[in-house]
Amino acid sequence: QSGIKDSISSILHISEGSLPVRYLGVPLIMSKLSRMDCLVLVDKIMRKTNSWQSKFLSFGGRLLILSSIFSIQVFWCSIFILPASMIKECERLIRSFLWYGIGNNKKGGKVAWHKVCIPKDEGGLGIMSLRTRGESFWSILVRGNCSWSWRRILRTRHILTQYLIYDVNEGDRLSLWFDPWLLGESIKDKYGLRVIQDLGNPSHARVSSVLRDGRWVWPTTSWELLEISNISSHIPLQTGSDSIHWMRRGLRFSCHEAWKAICTGFPKVNWAGLVWFPFSIPKHCFCVWLTFNNAHWTLRRLRGIGVMSSCRCVFDCREDELINHLFFACKFTADV
Repeated sequence: QSGIKDSISSILHISEGSLPVRYLGVPLIMSKLSRMDCLVLVDKIMRKTNSWQSKFLSFGGRLLILSSIFSIQVFWCSIFILPASMIKECERLIRSFLWYGIGNNKKGGKVAWHKVCIPKDEGGLGIMSLRTRGESFWSILVRGNCSWSWRRILRTRHILTQYLIYDVNEGDRLSLWFDPWLLGESIKDKYGLRVIQDLGNPSHARVSSVLRDGRWVWPTTSWELLEISNISSHIPLQTGSDSIHWMRRGLRFSCHEAWKAICTGFPKVNWAGLVWFPFSIPKHCFCVWLTFNNAHWTLRRLRGIGVMSSCRCVFDCREDELINHLFFACKFTADV
């Protein structure tokens, strides 16, 4: 075999290599991704966040740069499941860049990171958490001989299922037992495996096996089948293939819609439209966002953490420097 490899290498002028190697910018390996394998990703983020141009950007400019940084991480997540330690390290670099303009600062930010990573209409910056970006949603049955990566991905399928709507038409695509077409639940989850034995249909049966000429045909040999018959009689049937919708009928799936569904948990704020609107200036938007979140480092706030000894307004207003004072009561800023 060694001679054959040498002959092929000589003919094609290709040297023999060994794993891991880099392919399309990512490591090509046969085992689970380790922290050492991800150092290339950290290096790319460091180069982006520590460039001399980035240090002179405003908060709004840094927010725009983050979109290009996220694209690198999305590319990796589309191929690998990143280690938790690496996700934590990448988030630290991005968090530091947003608040300080450099990617290697261990200080905290003006607003808690979990609040930054929520949609804009809920009071955040619309930055997707790297942990959320790493989530993958699939609805494939787990096989015993599948790889560790598939098993990890399929553990999160329950998150996706709750946002899907199953429409039964001709019953040609949906599993009779395992798809949640019965008012959002699968027959197997609702009634257990016993009902499969009662009906006698195989485990791979489709919904079409209990349809005749556009009507439901269920035997009533047990109370479970009788109840299923009553529930399914209220499900309208139409011509055409079965369909699955995202969250509501007619809405197509997108990563952005999935992220909004997963991150929902905060009430919508009534000031989002005042901050984020078409043709707005990013620097001004970020400043107003900080104002609504009471996150400016005023003298009163700095005195509270022991940085300043006085909190009097520097414009000799004889009042404490607070956000309300700076923006609405200070005579100097009012003239400006």
